[in-house]
Amino acid sequence: MRRTVRENLTYAWPHAPQSEILDVVEAAHLAEVIAGLPQGLDTELGEDGIGLSDGQRQLLAIARALLPQPDVLLLDEATANLDSNSEAALCKATTDIGTRCQILVIAHRISTTIGADRILVIEDGCLRATGTHTELMEHNATYRHLASQQLTSAGAVHD
Repeated sequence: MRRTVRENLTYAWPHAPQSEILDVVEAAHLAEVIAGLPQGLDTELGEDGIGLSDGQRQLLAIARALLPQPDVLLLDEATANLDSNSEAALCKATTDIGTRCQILVIAHRISTTIGADRILVIEDGCLRATGTHTELMEHNATYRHLASQQLTSAGAVHD
């Protein structure tokens, strides 16, 4: 991430129009963050994205992936190293960008997938169940056990 915010965003599409850049910045919930930077999109980021939080770096990566307008966006453990506030912001962004492309989320955290249209439960390399959070809570013991453990320890219970 050692370049400007703009250069990071346009990595896959170097000559992206300003309107497209601003559109993905808004979609990824980065507009407020970028507005707070000294030179906005032209602010230089330090080595390893120093100056941005882990959550902001993840949102920047999502915006960069969205800019070339993919049909499918794969997020593999996108929230693994984030605090709960950053995870919530990332989940909100992925919900909002779901209208732009199909999003496939690979996650161990139930809270990351709770709002998904369809959840696949994979255990020991095999597909064990599929459904919404509510359906899986009702009909799948493995999912119900994981959800109960994770959501209770996080202070949130969903059924």
